[in-house]
Amino acid sequence: LIHDNRKIIGRCLQSLLANCSAYLSEVIVVDNASEDGGGEFVKENYPQVRLIRNPVNGCSSGRNLGAKNSAGDYLAFFDSDQWFTSSFGFAEALSILESRAEIGAVGWSAGWLNLDKGKSTDSIVDYYDNRAVNAHASRLGYRTDVSYLGSDGLFIPKSVFKAAGGFDEAYDPMTFGDTDLSFAIKKLGFEIAYRDLSSIRHEAHQTTKASDYSSDYQKLYSRNSKYFIEKWKDYQQFFIRYKP
Repeated sequence: LIHDNRKIIGRCLQSLLANCSAYLSEVIVVDNASEDGGGEFVKENYPQVRLIRNPVNGCSSGRNLGAKNSAGDYLAFFDSDQWFTSSFGFAEALSILESRAEIGAVGWSAGWLNLDKGKSTDSIVDYYDNRAVNAHASRLGYRTDVSYLGSDGLFIPKSVFKAAGGFDEAYDPMTFGDTDLSFAIKKLGFEIAYRDLSSIRHEAHQTTKASDYSSDYQKLYSRNSKYFIEKWKDYQQFFIRYKP
């Protein structure tokens, strides 16, 4: 996805095409109503990339639009502020998905969501040493005791994505869409697997500016949090507290 990300999308696409081409059936960039000419930049400089315009700025609607127009059997979602130093992450994710029928999705980013007095408390792998790769995850190669996978480095069979209903667009423009999809995958009976996939890099919050904690962002987070908790109140087993 891009929304006024002209300055950083080039790094993402250049490194993806240079290092991961063997795994790419196609690359789709969804332009979420950019006003900085980002879509034109992609079109002019990366003719091998398919550009799709989303008339609104929505993370869920944008990703759904990209998935709807894709032809591959597997979907891999990334943010424009990510880049790639090799294709090892693709090989690792596909190895898990192709060898473990119980795994419905693999992600480079993950977190834990816990309910405390009716409110959600969130923690992500970036908060912990070694990105929360503990001894068990080191031996197995991944950990499934996570609440959700982030959409920045999410690998999922297209059949699972469609069965889960894709991203819920009620969360637009952003926040909780990937958490909701993770719960929907679990509801289907699958596990989700977090692995610190090799060679994927991320310059956090260059797309959403979530780290600014503006009043608008806080209002959106509160709205989506309430919607999410009400939607999944009967699935308390999906809410997991982080365990060191």
